[in-house]
Amino acid sequence: MAEQDKYVRDAQAASSRFVLDRTVEPSVLLARERKNVTISVPDLTAEIYGGPEAARRRIELYRKVASHPEIKVDDMMFMTREQLYARALKNDMALHAAYSEFGATELREQLLIKYQLSYPMPGDVHVNMFTVTLESQCDDEQAKYWVPLAKSRQIMGAYAQTEIGHGTFLRGIETTATFLPATDEFVFHSPTPSSLKWWPGGLGKTATHCVLVARLLLAGKDLGPQTFVIQLRDMKTHAMLPGVECGDIGPKFGYNSLDNGFLRLDHYRAPRSCMLARYAHVTRDGKFVKPPHAKANYGTMVFIRQGIVDMAGLILAKAVTIAVRYSCVRLQGEPPVRKGAIWSSFVLTNDVN
Repeated sequence: MAEQDKYVRDAQAASSRFVLDRTVEPSVLLARERKNVTISVPDLTAEIYGGPEAARRRIELYRKVASHPEIKVDDMMFMTREQLYARALKNDMALHAAYSEFGATELREQLLIKYQLSYPMPGDVHVNMFTVTLESQCDDEQAKYWVPLAKSRQIMGAYAQTEIGHGTFLRGIETTATFLPATDEFVFHSPTPSSLKWWPGGLGKTATHCVLVARLLLAGKDLGPQTFVIQLRDMKTHAMLPGVECGDIGPKFGYNSLDNGFLRLDHYRAPRSCMLARYAHVTRDGKFVKPPHAKANYGTMVFIRQGIVDMAGLILAKAVTIAVRYSCVRLQGEPPVRKGAIWSSFVLTNDVN
Protein backbone atom coordinates (compact mmCIF):
# COMPACT_ATOMS: atom_id res chain seq x y z
CA MET A 1 0.00 0.00 0.00
CA ALA A 2 2.85 2.36 0.85
CA GLU A 3 4.47 1.86 -2.57
CA GLN A 4 1.15 2.38 -4.32
CA ASP A 5 0.47 5.54 -2.29
CA LYS A 6 3.93 6.92 -3.22
CA TYR A 7 3.29 6.14 -6.88
CA VAL A 8 -0.01 8.03 -6.77
CA ARG A 9 1.53 11.00 -4.97
CA ASP A 10 4.46 11.20 -7.42
CA ALA A 11 2.05 11.13 -10.35
CA GLN A 12 -0.05 13.82 -8.76
CA ALA A 13 3.03 15.94 -8.02
CA ALA A 14 3.95 15.90 -11.70
CA SER A 15 0.42 16.90 -12.64
CA SER A 16 0.45 19.69 -10.09
CA ARG A 17 3.76 20.97 -11.45
CA PHE A 18 2.30 20.97 -14.94
CA VAL A 19 -0.64 23.11 -13.80
CA LEU A 20 1.40 25.44 -11.58
CA ASP A 21 3.92 26.10 -14.34
CA ARG A 22 1.02 27.47 -16.38
CA THR A 23 -0.49 29.51 -13.56
CA VAL A 24 0.07 33.22 -13.03
CA GLU A 25 -0.30 34.29 -9.41
CA PRO A 26 -2.95 37.08 -9.23
CA SER A 27 -1.05 39.27 -6.75
CA VAL A 28 1.88 39.48 -9.16
CA LEU A 29 -0.40 40.62 -11.96
CA LEU A 30 -1.99 43.20 -9.71
CA ALA A 31 1.43 44.45 -8.57
CA ARG A 32 2.47 44.81 -12.21
CA GLU A 33 -0.61 46.88 -13.01
CA ARG A 34 0.00 49.11 -10.01
CA LYS A 35 3.62 49.60 -10.98
CA ASN A 36 2.58 50.74 -14.45
CA VAL A 37 0.17 53.40 -13.15
CA THR A 38 1.23 56.83 -14.38
CA ILE A 39 -0.81 58.92 -11.97
CA SER A 40 -0.36 59.62 -8.26
CA VAL A 41 -2.82 57.42 -6.37
CA PRO A 42 -2.69 59.61 -3.21
CA ASP A 43 -3.35 62.73 -5.29
CA LEU A 44 -6.28 61.09 -7.09
CA THR A 45 -7.70 59.83 -3.77
CA ALA A 46 -7.48 63.32 -2.31
CA GLU A 47 -9.16 64.78 -5.40
CA ILE A 48 -12.07 62.33 -5.16
CA TYR A 49 -12.54 62.72 -1.40
CA GLY A 50 -12.26 66.51 -1.27
CA GLY A 51 -8.64 67.10 -0.31
CA PRO A 52 -5.77 65.33 1.51
CA GLU A 53 -7.21 65.87 4.98
CA ALA A 54 -10.65 64.56 4.00
CA ALA A 55 -9.04 61.50 2.39
CA ARG A 56 -6.90 60.86 5.46
CA ARG A 57 -9.92 61.16 7.73
CA ARG A 58 -12.04 58.80 5.64
CA ILE A 59 -9.31 56.14 5.54
CA GLU A 60 -8.85 56.54 9.30
CA LEU A 61 -12.55 55.98 9.94
CA TYR A 62 -12.68 52.94 7.67
CA ARG A 63 -9.75 51.36 9.49
CA LYS A 64 -11.33 52.00 12.88
CA VAL A 65 -14.52 50.25 11.79
CA ALA A 66 -12.63 47.33 10.24
CA SER A 67 -10.69 46.73 13.47
CA HIS A 68 -13.61 47.21 15.86
CA PRO A 69 -14.10 43.99 17.88
CA GLU A 70 -17.90 44.25 18.07
CA ILE A 71 -18.63 45.05 14.40
CA LYS A 72 -18.72 41.97 12.17
CA VAL A 73 -19.81 41.49 8.56
CA ASP A 74 -17.69 38.62 7.28
CA ASP A 75 -20.26 35.80 7.40
CA MET A 76 -23.44 37.68 6.51
CA MET A 77 -23.94 35.81 3.22
CA PHE A 78 -24.51 32.56 5.10
CA MET A 79 -27.11 33.92 7.55
CA THR A 80 -30.85 33.51 7.62
CA ARG A 81 -32.97 36.63 7.53
CA GLU A 82 -33.52 36.57 11.30
CA GLN A 83 -29.78 36.16 11.87
CA LEU A 84 -29.06 39.04 9.49
CA TYR A 85 -31.43 41.32 11.36
CA ALA A 86 -29.94 40.36 14.74
CA ARG A 87 -26.38 40.91 13.48
CA ALA A 88 -27.29 44.22 11.85
CA LEU A 89 -28.96 45.39 15.07
CA LYS A 90 -25.86 44.53 17.12
CA ASN A 91 -23.59 46.26 14.59
CA ASP A 92 -25.87 49.29 14.57
CA MET A 93 -25.79 49.66 18.34
CA ALA A 94 -22.03 49.07 18.44
CA LEU A 95 -21.50 51.79 15.84
CA HIS A 96 -23.71 54.21 17.73
CA ALA A 97 -21.65 53.63 20.87
CA ALA A 98 -18.37 53.98 18.94
CA TYR A 99 -19.09 57.29 17.18
CA SER A 100 -17.82 59.34 20.10
CA GLU A 101 -14.73 57.13 20.30
CA PHE A 102 -14.12 57.70 16.59
CA GLY A 103 -14.76 61.43 16.93
CA ALA A 104 -17.52 61.08 14.32
CA THR A 105 -20.01 63.64 15.60
CA GLU A 106 -21.20 64.85 12.19
CA LEU A 107 -24.04 63.00 10.46
CA ARG A 108 -22.15 62.77 7.16
CA GLU A 109 -19.19 61.01 8.79
CA GLN A 110 -21.57 58.60 10.51
CA LEU A 111 -23.22 57.81 7.19
CA LEU A 112 -19.85 57.22 5.55
CA ILE A 113 -19.01 54.73 8.28
CA LYS A 114 -22.34 52.94 7.90
CA TYR A 115 -22.02 52.63 4.15
CA GLN A 116 -18.67 50.91 4.60
CA LEU A 117 -20.60 47.93 5.96
CA SER A 118 -22.44 47.54 2.63
CA TYR A 119 -25.86 46.62 4.01
CA PRO A 120 -28.70 48.54 5.68
CA MET A 121 -29.18 48.49 9.44
CA PRO A 122 -32.30 48.79 11.62
CA GLY A 123 -31.27 52.20 12.94
CA ASP A 124 -30.60 53.84 9.57
CA VAL A 125 -34.01 55.47 9.20
CA HIS A 126 -33.96 56.45 12.87
CA VAL A 127 -30.85 58.54 12.21
CA ASN A 128 -31.38 59.67 8.60
CA MET A 129 -35.10 60.47 8.69
CA PHE A 130 -36.75 60.24 12.12
CA THR A 131 -34.17 62.29 14.04
CA VAL A 132 -33.59 64.65 11.09
CA THR A 133 -37.33 65.37 10.95
CA LEU A 134 -37.54 66.05 14.68
CA GLU A 135 -34.58 68.43 14.46
CA SER A 136 -35.99 70.31 11.48
CA GLN A 137 -39.75 70.29 12.11
CA CYS A 138 -40.25 70.40 15.90
CA ASP A 139 -40.83 73.79 17.46
CA ASP A 140 -38.43 74.76 20.26
CA GLU A 141 -40.47 73.17 23.03
CA GLN A 142 -40.99 69.92 21.13
CA ALA A 143 -37.32 69.76 20.18
CA LYS A 144 -36.24 69.99 23.82
CA TYR A 145 -38.29 66.91 24.57
CA TRP A 146 -37.99 64.72 21.47
CA VAL A 147 -34.51 65.33 20.06
CA PRO A 148 -32.50 64.21 23.14
CA LEU A 149 -34.61 61.04 23.37
CA ALA A 150 -33.93 60.24 19.72
CA LYS A 151 -30.22 61.05 19.77
CA SER A 152 -29.63 58.99 22.91
CA ARG A 153 -31.75 56.16 21.45
CA GLN A 154 -34.04 56.03 24.43
CA ILE A 155 -36.63 55.86 21.67
CA MET A 156 -36.22 54.39 18.17
CA GLY A 157 -38.10 55.88 15.25
CA ALA A 158 -39.34 55.18 11.74
CA TYR A 159 -40.65 57.53 9.04
CA ALA A 160 -44.15 56.46 7.99
CA GLN A 161 -45.14 58.32 4.85
CA THR A 162 -45.45 55.92 1.89
CA GLU A 163 -48.65 53.88 1.71
CA ILE A 164 -49.25 50.69 -0.21
CA GLY A 165 -51.76 52.47 -2.45
CA HIS A 166 -49.37 55.19 -3.59
CA GLY A 167 -45.68 55.89 -3.95
CA THR A 168 -44.54 59.44 -4.55
CA PHE A 169 -48.00 61.04 -4.76
CA LEU A 170 -47.94 62.77 -1.37
CA ARG A 171 -51.32 64.43 -1.84
CA GLY A 172 -52.85 60.97 -2.30
CA ILE A 173 -52.14 59.89 1.29
CA GLU A 174 -55.23 58.33 2.84
CA THR A 175 -54.25 58.00 6.53
CA THR A 176 -56.28 60.62 8.39
CA ALA A 177 -55.62 62.79 11.43
CA THR A 178 -58.89 64.23 12.75
CA PHE A 179 -58.78 66.87 15.47
CA LEU A 180 -61.12 66.45 18.46
CA PRO A 181 -61.52 69.86 20.19
CA ALA A 182 -63.35 68.33 23.16
CA THR A 183 -60.32 66.27 24.22
CA ASP A 184 -57.55 68.29 22.52
CA GLU A 185 -56.46 65.18 20.60
CA PHE A 186 -55.91 63.87 17.11
CA VAL A 187 -57.51 60.62 16.03
CA PHE A 188 -55.42 58.72 13.49
CA HIS A 189 -57.07 56.17 11.26
CA SER A 190 -56.29 53.98 8.25
CA PRO A 191 -59.66 53.90 6.48
CA THR A 192 -58.80 51.64 3.52
CA PRO A 193 -56.46 48.72 2.73
CA SER A 194 -54.50 51.04 0.43
CA SER A 195 -53.89 53.44 3.33
CA LEU A 196 -51.55 51.00 5.11
CA LYS A 197 -48.13 52.55 5.61
CA TRP A 198 -45.80 50.28 3.70
CA TRP A 199 -42.00 49.88 3.58
CA PRO A 200 -40.72 52.24 6.34
CA GLY A 201 -37.35 50.95 7.55
CA GLY A 202 -37.22 49.96 11.22
CA LEU A 203 -41.01 49.86 11.53
CA GLY A 204 -41.32 46.08 11.42
CA LYS A 205 -39.62 45.32 14.75
CA THR A 206 -37.29 48.05 15.94
CA ALA A 207 -39.24 51.31 16.17
CA THR A 208 -40.98 52.47 19.34
CA HIS A 209 -42.18 55.68 17.65
CA CYS A 210 -42.61 57.06 14.16
CA VAL A 211 -42.92 60.29 12.30
CA LEU A 212 -46.31 59.93 10.64
CA VAL A 213 -47.47 61.80 7.56
CA ALA A 214 -51.28 61.96 7.62
CA ARG A 215 -54.07 63.99 6.03
CA LEU A 216 -55.27 66.64 8.51
CA LEU A 217 -59.06 66.91 8.83
CA LEU A 218 -60.20 69.95 10.78
CA ALA A 219 -63.86 70.87 11.22
CA GLY A 220 -64.72 68.88 8.11
CA LYS A 221 -62.01 70.52 5.99
CA ASP A 222 -59.19 68.65 4.32
CA LEU A 223 -55.98 70.56 5.01
CA GLY A 224 -53.66 68.11 3.27
CA PRO A 225 -50.71 66.06 4.57
CA GLN A 226 -49.12 67.17 7.83
CA THR A 227 -46.38 65.67 9.99
CA PHE A 228 -46.84 64.10 13.44
CA VAL A 229 -44.82 62.04 15.90
CA ILE A 230 -46.60 59.17 17.63
CA GLN A 231 -45.71 56.23 19.88
CA LEU A 232 -46.27 52.74 18.49
CA ARG A 233 -45.01 50.31 21.10
CA ASP A 234 -44.86 50.09 24.88
CA MET A 235 -41.49 51.25 26.18
CA LYS A 236 -41.18 48.37 28.65
CA THR A 237 -42.74 45.41 26.84
CA HIS A 238 -42.36 46.57 23.22
CA ALA A 239 -45.93 45.40 22.63
CA MET A 240 -48.05 47.40 20.17
CA LEU A 241 -50.25 50.03 21.77
CA PRO A 242 -54.05 49.81 21.44
CA GLY A 243 -55.12 51.02 18.00
CA VAL A 244 -51.73 50.20 16.44
CA GLU A 245 -51.05 47.26 14.16
CA CYS A 246 -47.60 46.98 12.64
CA GLY A 247 -45.15 44.32 11.60
CA ASP A 248 -42.53 43.17 9.14
CA ILE A 249 -43.37 43.06 5.41
CA GLY A 250 -41.10 40.09 4.66
CA PRO A 251 -38.01 39.38 2.51
CA LYS A 252 -36.63 41.94 0.05
CA PHE A 253 -33.78 41.81 -2.44
CA GLY A 254 -30.66 43.24 -0.81
CA TYR A 255 -32.50 44.56 2.26
CA ASN A 256 -33.02 41.52 4.44
CA SER A 257 -30.99 42.95 7.31
CA LEU A 258 -33.55 45.74 7.65
CA ASP A 259 -37.03 45.30 9.15
CA ASN A 260 -39.11 47.27 6.66
CA GLY A 261 -42.65 47.29 8.00
CA PHE A 262 -46.31 48.15 7.64
CA LEU A 263 -48.58 50.21 9.88
CA ARG A 264 -52.36 50.31 10.27
CA LEU A 265 -54.01 52.68 12.72
CA ASP A 266 -57.48 52.03 14.13
CA HIS A 267 -58.81 55.26 15.67
CA TYR A 268 -55.53 55.76 17.51
CA ARG A 269 -55.54 58.87 19.72
CA ALA A 270 -52.63 61.17 20.56
CA PRO A 271 -52.44 64.66 22.13
CA ARG A 272 -52.48 67.77 19.94
CA SER A 273 -48.81 68.35 20.78
CA CYS A 274 -47.87 65.37 18.59
CA MET A 275 -48.19 67.55 15.48
CA LEU A 276 -44.74 68.87 14.57
CA ALA A 277 -45.21 72.59 14.89
CA ARG A 278 -42.24 74.49 13.51
CA TYR A 279 -44.02 75.33 10.25
CA ALA A 280 -47.70 74.56 10.87
CA HIS A 281 -49.90 73.74 13.85
CA VAL A 282 -53.43 73.53 15.20
CA THR A 283 -54.37 75.87 18.04
CA ARG A 284 -56.28 74.79 21.13
CA ASP A 285 -59.50 76.23 19.74
CA GLY A 286 -59.10 74.28 16.50
CA LYS A 287 -57.64 76.87 14.13
CA PHE A 288 -55.05 75.86 11.56
CA VAL A 289 -51.87 77.95 11.29
CA LYS A 290 -50.57 77.51 7.75
CA PRO A 291 -46.91 76.79 6.95
CA PRO A 292 -44.92 79.42 5.03
CA HIS A 293 -44.84 77.01 2.08
CA ALA A 294 -47.15 74.10 1.30
CA LYS A 295 -44.18 71.70 0.99
CA ALA A 296 -42.32 72.81 4.10
CA ASN A 297 -42.81 69.46 5.81
CA TYR A 298 -41.43 67.60 2.79
CA GLY A 299 -37.85 68.60 3.62
CA THR A 300 -36.91 65.23 5.09
CA MET A 301 -37.71 63.41 1.86
CA VAL A 302 -35.70 65.94 -0.16
CA PHE A 303 -32.79 65.44 2.26
CA ILE A 304 -32.91 61.64 2.06
CA ARG A 305 -33.26 61.59 -1.73
CA GLN A 306 -30.20 63.82 -2.03
CA GLY A 307 -28.39 61.50 0.38
CA ILE A 308 -29.31 58.42 -1.68
CA VAL A 309 -27.76 59.97 -4.78
CA ASP A 310 -24.70 61.03 -2.79
CA MET A 311 -24.12 57.63 -1.20
CA ALA A 312 -24.86 55.74 -4.43
CA GLY A 313 -21.52 57.02 -5.65
CA LEU A 314 -19.75 55.25 -2.78
CA ILE A 315 -21.53 52.00 -3.49
CA LEU A 316 -20.84 52.20 -7.23
CA ALA A 317 -17.18 52.97 -6.46
CA LYS A 318 -16.92 49.62 -4.66
CA ALA A 319 -18.33 47.80 -7.68
CA VAL A 320 -15.99 49.63 -10.05
CA THR A 321 -12.99 48.83 -7.83
CA ILE A 322 -13.86 45.13 -7.79
CA ALA A 323 -14.39 45.08 -11.56
CA VAL A 324 -11.12 46.89 -12.32
CA ARG A 325 -9.07 44.69 -10.00
CA TYR A 326 -10.62 41.55 -11.44
CA SER A 327 -9.98 42.67 -15.01
CA CYS A 328 -6.29 43.01 -14.11
CA VAL A 329 -5.91 39.41 -12.92
CA ARG A 330 -8.42 37.54 -15.11
CA LEU A 331 -6.31 36.75 -18.15
CA GLN A 332 -7.60 35.90 -21.62
CA GLY A 333 -5.73 33.32 -23.66
CA GLU A 334 -2.79 31.11 -22.64
CA PRO A 335 -0.18 32.60 -20.26
CA PRO A 336 3.55 31.86 -20.81
CA VAL A 337 4.92 28.73 -19.10
CA ARG A 338 7.37 29.42 -16.29
CA LYS A 339 10.03 26.73 -16.75
CA GLY A 340 10.90 24.97 -13.53
CA ALA A 341 8.74 27.19 -11.33
CA ILE A 342 6.84 25.64 -8.49
CA TRP A 343 4.05 27.25 -6.44
CA SER A 344 5.82 27.41 -3.06
CA SER A 345 8.95 29.21 -4.27
CA PHE A 346 6.85 31.40 -6.54
CA VAL A 347 4.75 32.63 -3.62
CA LEU A 348 7.76 33.14 -1.37
CA THR A 349 9.59 35.25 -3.93
CA ASN A 350 6.56 37.30 -4.90
CA ASP A 351 5.11 38.40 -1.58
CA VAL A 352 2.66 41.03 -2.80
CA ASN A 353 -0.64 41.93 -1.09
